[in-house]
Amino acid sequence: MESGRLRGAYEEVLAEVDAGGFGAPPADQLSAEQIVAHLAANDELMVAATEAVLAGSPFAYYDLETIHRPQVDALVAQYGGLDGLATLLRATSGKLCAL
Repeated sequence: MESGRLRGAYEEVLAEVDAGGFGAPPADQLSAEQIVAHLAANDELMVAATEAVLAGSPFAYYDLETIHRPQVDALVAQYGGLDGLATLLRATSGKLCAL
């Protein structure tokens, strides 16, 4: 996906986050906060992989199906909910798009 399209996709996601109004998730599903934390964590993994590839290193990126819920919950707690997570996602997505 080209950078402009990727940035546009992130802008759409962040506009939804900013609009808010999310209810509780169905049982065994991620909350809005957990989803944004997952996206930001995944961005960091993709940034590391992209930087390694650009530097000429053989690097394998594996999508582990999902990031483990304790890691996602830790990010939610660290960034204090959707506002903090949206700030984190803006930063991680900006790094990824710049690469």
